[in-house]
Amino acid sequence: MLNLHPPFRRARPGDTDMIRALLGERSGAAPGEAVVAEEDGEVTAVLDGRPDGGAWRVEALAVFHERVAELGPRVLRIADALAAEDGLGSVVLDPASLDPQMRALLEEEGFRPADGGAGLMERPVVPQG
Repeated sequence: MLNLHPPFRRARPGDTDMIRALLGERSGAAPGEAVVAEEDGEVTAVLDGRPDGGAWRVEALAVFHERVAELGPRVLRIADALAAEDGLGSVVLDPASLDPQMRALLEEEGFRPADGGAGLMERPVVPQG
């Protein structure tokens, strides 16, 4: 089971409104399944996904704009850890709904266009530890 360190934790039902505010029009994340960063009582990042074939597919990803540089790479490492926990070799996501700062971070962090396209980006799981 994934061991999360503050400010990260599993989402709880009481986080729903803050998650929705952070994600905007994008689909919501499931409390208990999603991972959030909570700082000073506010959700500043959210990550949700699931196994999809041989990859872990990010379904919801958002980081408070002012925190992307610090929390963004950490959120992506959590995605790697979740993929590895499920025995998967890559993380895949659709960057279309992400803000430009987060899309730029994906490239810095090694995400590239996925084989098969459809606008998806993918990277091999980066070993943790």
